[in-house]
Amino acid sequence: MTATVHKIDFTAPPEPGTVLLWRGQRYEVEGCEDYQRRDGAMIVLIRWRTHCADCGMPAMFRSPLRSKWPNRRCSDCAKPGRVVR
Repeated sequence: MTATVHKIDFTAPPEPGTVLLWRGQRYEVEGCEDYQRRDGAMIVLIRWRTHCADCGMPAMFRSPLRSKWPNRRCSDCAKPGRVVR
């Protein structure tokens, strides 16, 4: 059974299939990957699958283990700072 969470706040990488429900939008963990930041530090990024809140097309984004909110749009519909209606 997969876990359902309501915020991105993990102490360890979540299992693939973990579901995030955020403001009526569903996200699913596809997997995790190591990432080297510009300062040289290694961190883990979570790969999330969802559908764009504007056009409905499948979308993917990555986040660290802790984040305030997920990306709600695909790269074609991206509007940083604009509210999803």
